[in-house]
Amino acid sequence: HICGSFVEDVEAAGSSPASPIYELEKLVAKWTAAAVCPVDGQLGAAYVYGLEGDQRCAATHLLSYSSVTALQDVADSLKQHCNEVGTSTDKAFIWLKTLCWNLHRNEITDPMEMKSLTDERIRSIGHVLVLLTPWDEPDYFQRKWCTMEMELALSLSQLSAFESPKQVTTTVTVLTTLQELDRLGEAICTSSSVVPQVWQRCAALCLDHSITAHFRAWIATSAETWLHQRLAQGQHDGGVAVAVLAVACDTVGWLLREVSLHHRAAALLQDALQLALCGSDMEGSSSPVLCCLGTTMGCCCNQTELLQSCDSAIQAYQQKGTLETMAGMELL
Repeated sequence: HICGSFVEDVEAAGSSPASPIYELEKLVAKWTAAAVCPVDGQLGAAYVYGLEGDQRCAATHLLSYSSVTALQDVADSLKQHCNEVGTSTDKAFIWLKTLCWNLHRNEITDPMEMKSLTDERIRSIGHVLVLLTPWDEPDYFQRKWCTMEMELALSLSQLSAFESPKQVTTTVTVLTTLQELDRLGEAICTSSSVVPQVWQRCAALCLDHSITAHFRAWIATSAETWLHQRLAQGQHDGGVAVAVLAVACDTVGWLLREVSLHHRAAALLQDALQLALCGSDMEGSSSPVLCCLGTTMGCCCNQTELLQSCDSAIQAYQQKGTLETMAGMELL
């Protein structure tokens, strides 16, 4: 409904899907002003109570988003997520504050009460989707309620492993639009310093460590996914393009190592070497990209953190007695 009928209704009312969510809340409140709320019996109900049949069901996901996010970005990112996980959009039921919260009642202003309600909601739904756009400077991190939701969801996801099997497992997935993923990929191919600069801006916000770590890992793995898609599509038709992809693979490989995804980093660094060798064969001489592979570490990574991460991983392998396995040797 969100991706289809709701967007169409917004357009029919003379508003644009490119409008931020907070501007559309007035329209939603107008549509629902005459409805009787089934919770308290008063006039003014949440939008969701006006939906009928299979358009309304127990939520399968909670969407955490900034109120300045465009409706079209919400719809596009949800469709993209459903496509990635192999779920039909009519099987995914999203708890969206604008549509599921009664906009006709007083907003909760007490932080502890809001946190308690959010905790209960996340525990009951289990799956939290965090929408970040634009990828390099999300407004989400500027919003106190947004970061509270993400921090709470991440803390609950860590507790899930220790709770009773009967408890709903909490998962946190970061979303963005395909356009933003392309911007991320293009940035990686343009300069190895782009992502470190984004990470530095994020660190300057003094967010909870769990949020910063999750954000860094998401950027690294998203860039990895984008590169794999381009490599699978064979989008390199000459030595120059191959060289660009080789350096991009090298850059993202080091980013993956910094977030402790060592095996995935090793695979991408091997791809970088193979691409560089391929570019050398095309040129008929030694490719200059071979000389710069591995040098991106200095500009894209905090080497102290990287070495500490590697040392911790090596110690873990030693304790398990698996350091001499293939995976252990790759780490060394």
